[in-house]
Amino acid sequence: MALEKFIQTMPKVELHVHLEGSIRPETLLQLAKHHHVALPADSLEGLKEWYVFRDFPHFAEVYQTLSKCIRTTDDIELITRDFLVGQAEQNIMKGFILKALRASLLPHERKAALEKEFVERFGQLA
Repeated sequence: MALEKFIQTMPKVELHVHLEGSIRPETLLQLAKHHHVALPADSLEGLKEWYVFRDFPHFAEVYQTLSKCIRTTDDIELITRDFLVGQAEQNIMKGFILKALRASLLPHERKAALEKEFVERFGQLA
């Protein structure tokens, strides 16, 4: 068996991943369009290039932009479903996933309401 195929098929564990940071460029385009959020690129190719890590300030810029596109529990569900599909594609069997709406840049009242709606809809995540 080739090494690449072996790595693809072996079971894996994701030890630390922020749900917001798992957003795929395709999903970001969809969310940004839906919520009328301007992005630094308007094509999939441009976003993939923008996603490439340069330095920590760029990482923070990407993360904040991603977070601006998370407005509803439907958004969280979409991101979660995409994330789980990606996990399955990589044969990741278990994961420690962090859900943090703190960077969503929503007003405090809306953030609290979204968190409450999240817990009601998906249950308390420990």
